[in-house]
Amino acid sequence: VGFRHLQDGQMAVQRLAEVLEARIRSSGRPTHLQRFGPAYALAAGVGFVWAVNYLRDSSARTAFIRHAREVGSQFFHEWVFDPLQQFCLQLFRRLGADDLVNVQLKELRIEQEALERMLVRFEEVVRYDPVLGELARGPTQEGFDIPVDSTDDLAERYFERSMSNPISNVMQGHLLESC
Repeated sequence: VGFRHLQDGQMAVQRLAEVLEARIRSSGRPTHLQRFGPAYALAAGVGFVWAVNYLRDSSARTAFIRHAREVGSQFFHEWVFDPLQQFCLQLFRRLGADDLVNVQLKELRIEQEALERMLVRFEEVVRYDPVLGELARGPTQEGFDIPVDSTDDLAERYFERSMSNPISNVMQGHLLESC
């Protein structure tokens, strides 16, 4: 009795799906393929004609195949191999007693470059910012236009100024570099 009710329920769901599918078709709303199929076929035809015409010459064909291999190889390395390799390295990495030793030199160089970019950007903002310009007067430190007495005040004012225009800073990439 229970098995029969289960079969009846499955038959009812199948019939409902058929009725809904027929209703969608009859409502006049074409599917994505029905709507854009001719455009896809036209694009494929134009691409095929272009490929036949352009790749008729063996040197062009060789250059195209080389370029396709380079693009495929770059895609594979950036989106498949390198992330999988990093995942496996992190997954099977043995943690020692001192994690500072495990930091790779490459990661340190990347962090150093990011900090150098931030420092250059900070110096540019401080040097050319009229709001912070008043702090640039007085006795200066070696080659910088930063007064000796107000370095903490300068950093606070710079931070406040950065936070007052977050959208403009994101557009300039300043906050993005800071993160």
